Parts: sequence; structure tokens; C-alpha cells
Amino acid sequence: MDSHSGHSIGKRGIFSNVKQKIFWPPALLVMALLIIGIVDSEGFLNGANAALAFAVGRFGWMYCLFVFLFLVFVVFVAFSPIGDVKLGGEKAKPILSYWNWWAIALCAGIGSGIVFWGVAEPLYHYHTPPSLYGGDPETTAAALDSMKISILHWSFHPYAIFSVFGLAIAYSHYELKQPLKASTALYPIFGTRLQGSFGQFIDALCIFATVGCVITSTGFGTLQITGGMEYLLGIPQSDAMYVLVVCGLTLLFAFSSYTGLQKGIRFFSSHNAKLFIFLLVFIFFTGPTTYFLNLGTESFGGFLGDLLKISLWTDSFQEGSNWVGSWTVFFWAWWLTFAPILGVFLAKIAYGRTVIPPFLGGLKSRAYATSASLALGGYPPRAECGRSLL
Repeated sequence: MDSHSGHSIGKRGIFSNVKQKIFWPPALLVMALLIIGIVDSEGFLNGANAALAFAVGRFGWMYCLFVFLFLVFVVFVAFSPIGDVKLGGEKAKPILSYWNWWAIALCAGIGSGIVFWGVAEPLYHYHTPPSLYGGDPETTAAALDSMKISILHWSFHPYAIFSVFGLAIAYSHYELKQPLKASTALYPIFGTRLQGSFGQFIDALCIFATVGCVITSTGFGTLQITGGMEYLLGIPQSDAMYVLVVCGLTLLFAFSSYTGLQKGIRFFSSHNAKLFIFLLVFIFFTGPTTYFLNLGTESFGGFLGDLLKISLWTDSFQEGSNWVGSWTVFFWAWWLTFAPILGVFLAKIAYGRTVIPPFLGGLKSRAYATSASLALGGYPPRAECGRSLL
């Protein structure tokens, strides 16, 4: 930064480049909710649970239907002329290598979630299978069904959500010359109406939703880290440990954001992806390799065979004690909440590429990676099955 830039920023203040009408409404709303949560945590929890129950009960079907339609749309785009459109123009060159793009998209999309839930979710569904399959728990059938459900939640469907938002924003930004922001995704529908208060409202709403999503993800990640430290190192979980972990995660986030896409974000994403792949390879070759191959093949085939049924299952007669709302709809809401801002990020790093490699090819490769991690995470059901059958 030159002296002129520094003097200018110092004179105008740190909020000089902030869009006030977009930033302050969600910021003040988040602060108000935090104060309510601190003053009356029980009332806040009851209110949040009531809001969640209303959303799931009234709109659960919509989440299931639209996420499935997102997947269908992505497949359609893959075989249409849209897939050959080069984002940024014919002379545009990619700002990242394909490996760095893939690593950033992988870490931004699923983060630490797949490392934990890749083992925990199949094991949970093995012990408590959904009423969709109507089988007994802790059986070989329950183990295979648990893999199908886990692949549903962590592979093609979530990345179809991210791809749809990223593609809509990228196309409107690069081809229709609109600003790079979340509301740009709706430009083909609303046109210039997004340039006023309506567009600002959408962007502010996306920011508010993203903050909630980040809080949820940070909470899950903190519990995973502290739980692992307690199990491996004997350090008990406590409020102090939660604060330390959250502060550590915040510092890493701030560092990667401050250093930018080409430095901190690329560095952390690349090394995280390499560590993730190394962990998969290590488990694959040191564990029951043949079993992993059999389980991966059979569970993926079962997922494809049951794709329509499990994608559109809403448990209309409530036979599963709101299982769909607690799992599938919760995951879809989680991914959809994060999708607009992640879509902006994916659109930014897709510059210079045609639609197919970054969005559709990335969808397949990342979905395969998560499916592989779930197959390797399926060892606990095998161990549990073996124990129950002895």
C-alpha cells in the first residue's frame, strides 16, 4: 500500500469501503440476537427451536424437492451448450491452477465436516436407522443403508447446491457484466430492480444467513477439535478450551483472509486437501482394503438405485420422529444458507474457465472424494456388525 492509499484510508476510516445499507442491518440484527442469547439463553434456545420446527414442518418438502431439482439442473447444464461458455471471455486466463481451485472448493464446501461425519453419520444411522428402510438396527442391511444416506448428505446434492449458485453468479457477472455479489444470481429474473433497495435487502439477508451458518460450522468444528483433544491427549472439554479453539480458528481465518486468495487461502486449502488425501490413502492401504472397495462399490450403487426415493423422501406420515427434519432438511438448509456467499467465491475463482470443468467437473470430483471418505469411514459399521454377529 502506498503512502497516498494509507493516508486516504486513515482519513476516511476503516468503514469507508463498506456498503452501509448492506452491512449494518445484518450486523445490528446479529448483535441483538447475541445480546438476547446472553441475557436469556433458555428463551433464545426455545425460540430458535420453535423457528426451526416451523421451517422444517412447513417447508421441509420444498428443501427436498428444490435440492433434487438443483441436481437435475446441473446434469442438464453438463450436456447443454452452456457448459462450453468460457467465463470472462475467450481471452481470459485462469487465476488458479486446477489443483488449487479444486482444493479451495473442497475446503470451502465441506471443510472439517466430512472428516468427522464421514465416520459418525454412518455409525449413527447404523444404530438408529431411518424409518424409510424400516429395517432393524445393527444389521448388515442397516450398515449399507447408513452408507446410502450419508452419501446423499455429503456428495452430489450439496455440491449441486453450490454449483447452481456459483454458476448463476458467475454467468451474470462475467457474461452480463453485473457486480460480483450474491444478489447478482437473480439478475436474469429481476434485472435492474436489483440495483436498488431490493438488491441491497437480498445481499444483507445473505450476509445474515451466512453469519448463522459460520456460527454453526464453527460450533461443530470446535466440538470436533476439543472432543479429539480429550480423547487423544486427555485434555478435558471446558468453556476455556472452547474459547481457545474458537480464537485459534478466528486467527487462522483472519490471516488467510488478510493475505488473500493467492497466499493464505491457497496455502491452507492446498495443504488441507493434501492432508485429507494422505489420510484417505493411509486408511485405505493400512485398513481392510478389499472391504473398502466392496463397500464403496455396493453403497454407491445402492445410492444410485435409491436416488429418487431418498432424495424426495419427506416422511409424510411422521413415522420417523421427524428424522427427515433433523437430518436431510437440516443439511439442505445448512448448505443453502452458505451457498450464496460461497457462490460468489466460486464465481471469483472460476474466471478463465469454461463452465464444465470448475462447476460440473468439480462437482463430480469432489463428490467422488467425499464418497470415498465415507466408504473408508464405513469401517466402524463393519466392526460393529462383526461384533454383533459373533
